[in-house]
Order: sequence, then C-alpha cells, then structure tokens
Amino acid sequence: MSESPVTLKRVPVRMHLSPTCQRVTPVIRARRTWEPAVTQWLLEGLRSGDTFVDVGAHVGYFTLIAAKIVGEEGRVFAFEPDPGNFAILRRNVELNGFQNVVLENRAAAARAETCRLYLSVKNTGDHRLAPADEPRSSVGVSAVRLDTVLKGIGRVDFLKVDTQGAEVAVLTGARHLLRTNAGLRLVVEFWPYGLDRFGATGTALLNTLASCDFLMGKEEMARLLSTYTVENRRHTNLMLSRPRFEVPS
Repeated sequence: MSESPVTLKRVPVRMHLSPTCQRVTPVIRARRTWEPAVTQWLLEGLRSGDTFVDVGAHVGYFTLIAAKIVGEEGRVFAFEPDPGNFAILRRNVELNGFQNVVLENRAAAARAETCRLYLSVKNTGDHRLAPADEPRSSVGVSAVRLDTVLKGIGRVDFLKVDTQGAEVAVLTGARHLLRTNAGLRLVVEFWPYGLDRFGATGTALLNTLASCDFLMGKEEMARLLSTYTVENRRHTNLMLSRPRFEVPS
C-alpha cells in the first residue's frame, strides 16, 4: 500500500501516503504538511465538537487533522470517489482509531448520477470528473448532492471543496447547506482552467459564493479573475467565513 506512515507536523496524527503519487506524497513526506495556509486556517477555525465536511478528501490529510481537532463530540464527513485514494483514506482513519469520521466513497455534484472519474498517473490528487488534455483512463463513480447526504445532521461548521474543476457543481448541490449554516467557514479551490474543463467559469464560482452570502468586493473579484485565468492555468484557495452564531438551546 505505501511505505511507513508519517507523523504530521502540526497535529499528532499519522498517515499512509499514496506510493504512486509524484506530487502530494513527496511534499508531505518531506515537510510533514500540505497547503500550509489552509492548514493554519483550519487549526485556527476548528473547535472541539464542530462538524467538518471534506469534499475531495484524497488520502485524508485534512480529514485526519479535522478529526483530531473536533474530537469525540465532533464529526467529519469525507467524500473521495477514487477507489485507490479511498482505500488509503480508510486505512488512515483506522490507523488513528478515529470513530468520528463518516467515509463516503462517492463524488459530490449538482445531482445524483453515475459519472466518469479521469485518473492522473502522476498525481493522485488530480483525478477529475472532466476529461483532461492528455489521454487518461477512467472509472465509473457515483455522485451525490451534499444537501441530500447531509440532510438532518445539524450544524456544519467548516466545508472544504477541492475537486479539480467541479467546485460549482459541488456548491450547487449544497445550496441548502450553504444558506442555512450562518457561521460556516469555507475553503474552495479557485482554478478557472479546471472549471472551464467542467463547463463552468471562474465568474460562475464567484457568483455562486456571492449568492450564498460569501461576499467579496468587485475589486477583489476582478483581481482574482485577472490573476487566475484559463490561459495561465494558475489556481489558489479561497478561504471565506461568515460570523459564527450560537444555536439556541
């Protein structure tokens, strides 16, 4: 499955890594961390008892950190459609003895359907629900709406979406979740090239966020759209929050 597990730098959890991944695995093995800014935001924002939803969980880096922080009173829902990644994700949850993680071997999308997941040979974090430029093998996977799967679970505190271009579809299937959790924190990848491959746009993603009260000024939106384009293929993570609220007892 992989070499010996690594212990992460900021949170004392252990994880196995994909033995075939040439992008994520070398970074985590060398640095014991991944996406430091997002990691820091998670450490600052998550609390014991919170609910964290990880869409595009890969092999579990953010899932494991969240599970450790939210503790036995909290919950983590991890969605990962690729069978290979999911096997390592499950192994990592078991390795750490977490009982507060719900694992979903499914993609999140705008509607429930069966679709194709196009697999990257070199980067297991770059599997996509839309064809890439280069030829890729693919597997059939099930897709679900977050609003359907998470209906009735109560408050969601943190949502992470990293789906290689399917972000608009994911958020479209999570509109009820986005609109009814006033204190929700959201981190979502902004990659106009990937969005374009999926039939969406950077503008569509920003408008979707704005429609759910994750507001950005016109200047900030314009900066994002000019800095990250289909042509230059650059990407970033948007970390957005609304004021927390207390649920009446």
